[in-house]
Amino acid sequence: MKKNIFKVLALTLVSVMLLMVFASCSAYGKIEKNFTDAGYELVSEDNSTANTIKAELEEGEVGVTVHIFKKSDSILNYAIVLEFSSEGDVEKSLEKSATLKGFVEDVQKSDLVRDNCVLIPIGIDAANMTEIFNK
Repeated sequence: MKKNIFKVLALTLVSVMLLMVFASCSAYGKIEKNFTDAGYELVSEDNSTANTIKAELEEGEVGVTVHIFKKSDSILNYAIVLEFSSEGDVEKSLEKSATLKGFVEDVQKSDLVRDNCVLIPIGIDAANMTEIFNK
């Protein structure tokens, strides 16, 4: 009887741990692959929009990593992807950052939010960037 209870308890704990591991996965890896496959390259340029949003979020003690993708054949097409440490941080950030809230009105219905990542398309190809982001 004790062995059966131990097995059930162990199986339950393993299941909970696996659920936590998969729940905390980031969508960024797939997003990065989608953009590079579409001809964008990851750049390390400064961007005033990204810097403004990052500064606002750091004041609120939210961890965010900024990734900037640029189409190599275009000057004005940038896709800024904000990678948050969790999906909860995305919602909290939208409440606190007026700049970010201007880009994303409703987090639940937005094509600009995917799991723990937010897209800020800058340029004339925003519709295509949004499609690539959500593949």
